[in-house]
Order: sequence, then structure tokens, then C-alpha cells
Amino acid sequence: DFFDFPPGLLKRMGANAARNAEIVKRLQHEAKSGSSILFFACSLEHSKFVCSTLNFLGIPAAHVDGATPRERRSHL
Repeated sequence: DFFDFPPGLLKRMGANAARNAEIVKRLQHEAKSGSSILFFACSLEHSKFVCSTLNFLGIPAAHVDGATPRERRSHL
């Protein structure tokens, strides 16, 4: 009705290791070329995973969600 994904699809997509590797590879490439990136993940867990992976690889990244204080969001 509202073009929603079938139940569980986003969770399965966020848990797909090959897909995540490609996402991180692409984000890494874009970051190294100097691009600023806004990445929308499948879930909060997925966002935190991708963010921590990028940080581990030396690419500064920050997870932001609705619970992130406004002051912190304004500095990112």
C-alpha cells in the first residue's frame, strides 16, 4: 500500500556480508576521492556496523539517528 519492503527484507539486506563489503568498498572509494557522504542504512544496527567499519579503516564516519542530540548533529 505504501511501497514498503516486505517484512524482514531490510534486516536480511543489512546482514548480507557480500553486500556490506561492496557498500564499504564504495564508501571508501568515494571518501578517498574527497566526497562528503550521507549514507542511509537498512537499520540502526546496520548504520553502526558500517560506521565502525569505516572508522576501523581510517575513514572518519559518524552514526546519526533520531536519538542523536541536536547539538551533536549540527557539528557533523
